Amino acid sequence: MLVAADRGVRCLERMLEIKGTDDQLTVFTFKETPWEPKFVDKILNLSKLNDFQAFVTSKVDNEDYQKIWEQKPDLILVIGWRYLIPKRIYDAAKIGCFVFHDSLLPEYRGFSPTVWSIRNGEKYTGATLFKIVEAMDEGPILLQRKVTINDDEYIGEVVEKVTNAYLDILQRAYIKLKSGDINLNEQDNCTATYTCKVKPEDFEIDWSKSAHDIKNLIRSYSHPYPGAHTYLGEQKLTLFNIEIDTSNNYVGLIPGRIVKIEKRGVFVAASNALILIKDVYVNGQKHLAKDVLKSINLTLGKKTHCHCDNKPEYS
Repeated sequence: MLVAADRGVRCLERMLEIKGTDDQLTVFTFKETPWEPKFVDKILNLSKLNDFQAFVTSKVDNEDYQKIWEQKPDLILVIGWRYLIPKRIYDAAKIGCFVFHDSLLPEYRGFSPTVWSIRNGEKYTGATLFKIVEAMDEGPILLQRKVTINDDEYIGEVVEKVTNAYLDILQRAYIKLKSGDINLNEQDNCTATYTCKVKPEDFEIDWSKSAHDIKNLIRSYSHPYPGAHTYLGEQKLTLFNIEIDTSNNYVGLIPGRIVKIEKRGVFVAASNALILIKDVYVNGQKHLAKDVLKSINLTLGKKTHCHCDNKPEYS
């Protein structure tokens, strides 16, 4: 298995439950990026407790691992892997190399499909297990499941639903693959869509967008991810949760401007409606928004070096 992320850990735990007593397991994982939840130590601890080999690397074709591939493993399962798997490696598997992807392929091929699905306001995503080919995410499909996305669900909740779909697919697929019950369906390349890689800096809030677009951005990068952000002068503010307020029909709004401050929070202007912010994080510390944003003269937006109107007022 080539696994990463917390869902990879959970799939590994499920594999340990369902594999046969004579089935030997070898696991590859890679070091986390600074902005994602930790998973490597969990995988290494599982390897110690369950007596299987686990390697931490981004290059599975390193010469240190040649004996593993020369022995031609029966099956390779790939969960959350984001590095190149050379053809000679995946061709070594007797049954085949099968990859999990969190979308309903051929939709959302590429990077971070769950993030992009929420950011784009989609009503569903999915989980797909497909056989690897040279072209990215284009292989024939063994199993897949549709996963709904509700309007008020944040990414942590959606990832949990997708992970549960992974676990269900893994259990059913493992039985099929071991028994030789392999019926693959080719993808329709004409309906394929693609996504690019995202980084934390791609989640700066553009207050000139609609309130729903801003909420979708925040939903897509909330816990357990680092959160969407904005600036008050030079100070970075991180947001994990907001509400849209449409109780009044505004015809004059300055994007990012503080419009009103109430006991329940601070109302900030998007292009078409107000956004209620209850909490903000400053340097990793949670504050009530009304304790940080204390004036309707303040405007959130791009980082500036102004030390007057936009000076943070939290204590």
